[in-house]
Amino acid sequence: MVGGAISSNFPKVLSVAYSPTKISTDAATVVPYEYKAPTSFIYVSTSGNNANAGTAAAPMKTIQAAVNKAKPGTAVMVKEGVYSESVKVGVSGTADKPIWIASADGLGKADIKVPAGKQGFYSYGADNIILKGFEIIGGAEGVKVTQGGNTLTNFATNWVIEQNITRGQTTDGIKTAQTVNSAVTGNRVAGVRGEEGIDNVYMRNGIIAHNSVSDVVGLSGIVAKAGSQNVKILDNKVSGVPDGILVGGFATNQGSTWPSTLKYQALKFTVEGNDVDAAKRAVNAYGAKDSVIKANDLYTSNGAVVNVSTDNLGYTSSGIQIINNDVSKASWLTAKAGSVSVNTGNSATTVANISDTGPDGLTLVGVSASTFDTMG
Repeated sequence: MVGGAISSNFPKVLSVAYSPTKISTDAATVVPYEYKAPTSFIYVSTSGNNANAGTAAAPMKTIQAAVNKAKPGTAVMVKEGVYSESVKVGVSGTADKPIWIASADGLGKADIKVPAGKQGFYSYGADNIILKGFEIIGGAEGVKVTQGGNTLTNFATNWVIEQNITRGQTTDGIKTAQTVNSAVTGNRVAGVRGEEGIDNVYMRNGIIAHNSVSDVVGLSGIVAKAGSQNVKILDNKVSGVPDGILVGGFATNQGSTWPSTLKYQALKFTVEGNDVDAAKRAVNAYGAKDSVIKANDLYTSNGAVVNVSTDNLGYTSSGIQIINNDVSKASWLTAKAGSVSVNTGNSATTVANISDTGPDGLTLVGVSASTFDTMG
């Protein structure tokens, strides 16, 4: 891995299992290819040549060239090394044959050094992609996945962004927008110096789980806003951030980045099992409706632990259930009248600052590591 840690408690590996061709059980709840196996492989190595066939014995040199060559069912396997690239994912898999882009030799073994102002990996409207295991250093965003165009017709569908390490970005660690059936799972995001750790705009049927977000100098740790609906935010660790988790938010550009007909920022969210240590508010709900915040450990040094309010467009929150959370102070909730429908079982206790130990509990399913080895 490339040196230069963002903070002293930033570990070099995630505390979970890794296999380049498996996805987690979390991701499998939203995408259709839980047990699919690659049907072909393209290998990439820093010692390769783009004129090569892309076999293990004759690898290609750049990730971009290999991705451009990928077809449905292809696994682009990137060997250990440092790659100075900004990779556009302009190809799509299918629901039966996704495309894998993965660090082949272990979690974080393939490092992407991103040019200033660029993205490590970016895509506009591609579908059925699994992006796994990279360490992505610098740039504006580590990963950015959005719609094709600005007409809200070419969505990014069936994406898994899993077990990557992003650090030192100047805008967002991971950014998704206009996605359907997407999973952001088991990633570690640290050292963002701009806006959000993990930012999601108009996410539909998504899961954000078992991520670790820390050391964000900007706005928030994890956000899903701009008409996002049916989103689960589960078992994440968020620390060293101004605001922790935002259910909804302050989205603009309604009509081009999310439908003008929607009168909410977030609908039918579940925020459960998260550990949050924030300077301001642990959980915010802005323009959120019919959502549940339960069984979280929530700590703040200033402000309300949970805040339920109206967004920048005047969309009010309603139907918010706050259940069985451990909170760090007796005066822990600020809420607009009528916005909270259930408030029960919450305990003001001594919630310790969250140590940044990384995501845990990520269970992988699908093709085994031994199967990958024999197929390679």
